[in-house]
Amino acid sequence: MKIILIGTSPVMLLQALILSQKHKDIEIHEKKNFIGGSWKTSNFYRIKNIETGTHILAPWKSSKLYNKSISFLKKRLNLKLNKLTPPPVRIINKNISKKELNKIKYYYIKGGSHQILKNIYEKLRKNKVKIFFGSYIKKIIISKIDKKKIVFLNKKKIYASKVYLPYFIDIKNNFKLKKKIFNTKSEIRNSFHVVIEILNKQFFYKKNFSYIQVAKFSRFIDRASNLKFTGLTKKNNLLCFRLNYSGKRELKLNKKKLIKEIVIDFLNYFSHTKHKTDFKSKKIKFRYKIFTYKTFYRTKKNIENLKKFTKQNKCNLVDTRELIQYISKNISLLEKNVWK
Repeated sequence: MKIILIGTSPVMLLQALILSQKHKDIEIHEKKNFIGGSWKTSNFYRIKNIETGTHILAPWKSSKLYNKSISFLKKRLNLKLNKLTPPPVRIINKNISKKELNKIKYYYIKGGSHQILKNIYEKLRKNKVKIFFGSYIKKIIISKIDKKKIVFLNKKKIYASKVYLPYFIDIKNNFKLKKKIFNTKSEIRNSFHVVIEILNKQFFYKKNFSYIQVAKFSRFIDRASNLKFTGLTKKNNLLCFRLNYSGKRELKLNKKKLIKEIVIDFLNYFSHTKHKTDFKSKKIKFRYKIFTYKTFYRTKKNIENLKKFTKQNKCNLVDTRELIQYISKNISLLEKNVWK
């Protein structure tokens, strides 16, 4: 039985790991030339594998499931987790009650997303799961003879018994759809993350933070994180900010001015001095890089169409929206199989 999986986010890799316990012929196909999807890491000058997406481990529905998921990551995937101190602030989570949310201790994977991808990849390699890069799906046809799926990739044609598709697969650019059946539209958004290192030692802040989901200290950003919690930047205080709509607009007009204003906004907010400092008059030294990647957003109608599409093509849809959500839903399978 041949099984095909599309995409290499941590969730898709874990799905392949579960399947590899019972099946031998498994292939993963990745359009890019690296694993991870939006969990990929980047380089900041000489600092390697920094995480710009900022994936903190947040609960799904209950503290009990969350603690089981954390235990799985530690014991079965051999990951070292850092407790976020101070804890993240202004967290929005509609799936869990306030009472349960108060019980949560937030964690971050030491080594960031690079480490979790590395650990799962090693287990897949031992289980002889093949990963093909630069390979993407174009069309699926159901064979009338044996009901198997004929999967047309850009490089080859495969006969598969099962095909697993990720939640945010770009249907529009991967499949030639007949408009008469239905039309699946996914909204593709460009997400801009600015990584900044302030080089003036006298401006180093003492009011610390780990992660702010709803940042309000600058009109140009909506999220902020301190990348030293990845465990990859011990000597460097790297800050990562996600640009909001105003930030994206200003980026097109005057990039250098935008970055300097974000730095000044940050220093004014996190300054440890009692008296407000006029940072605009100070010569601030910093370096930065802007990282861009595409993200998908789907409305309820888009999701309905996606489910129709996967059902029509007899594919399995994997919910890749949240890592902890996936682990929580599949914890019994993961605890039994993955660590062997």
